[in-house]
Amino acid sequence: MLAAAVRGRRVPRKGFTALNSKRGPRTFYKGKGTESTGRHTRKGGYEMLKGKMPEFVVPNLKGFTLKPYVSREPTPKP
Repeated sequence: MLAAAVRGRRVPRKGFTALNSKRGPRTFYKGKGTESTGRHTRKGGYEMLKGKMPEFVVPNLKGFTLKPYVSREPTPKP
């Protein structure tokens, strides 16, 4: 018992490594944090389902006055 404590830890401490598909469980798929957009067919293909496609809602920007660049040193208004 004492001899084991003197030898110290034999396994290197590297902390937690990034979880990826090689280090995770068999069903782990990281992806982009969204659900799948379709399903696999029996013949090895992939069928895209319209109901599972992401829908992006973009506001109407007509008449929008802000510019895409914002200066780090804004000029003070009088």
